[in-house]
Amino acid sequence: MAGQKAYDFKQGATLVGLAVLVCAANWLSVYYLKYPFLYCWGTPVVWPVYLAFGNILNVVAICVFAYQAFRYNIKGMIAAAVAVVLVMGIPIYAVTLFKLGGSCGV
Repeated sequence: MAGQKAYDFKQGATLVGLAVLVCAANWLSVYYLKYPFLYCWGTPVVWPVYLAFGNILNVVAICVFAYQAFRYNIKGMIAAAVAVVLVMGIPIYAVTLFKLGGSCGV
């Protein structure tokens, strides 16, 4: 596209650095205060989105799996099966990564 500049790796590095900083702050918050702010503040926002789109993503991945099975494409079948498992496991991964044994105070 005309006028669009190339991807700047400094921007990506800044986002990764910011994510590491926020996760470190969350870990310190849990370590000292037993309050996982990422989990407590993010759950009310993310949970309805997951409930709305998680099932849709699973159905799409299952359809891709069936299509790849019809084409006898083993790599595509494995990728679709991994996608189904990952989408189903998102809540478990989120609790493990962000709650870190803390409590929201309820």
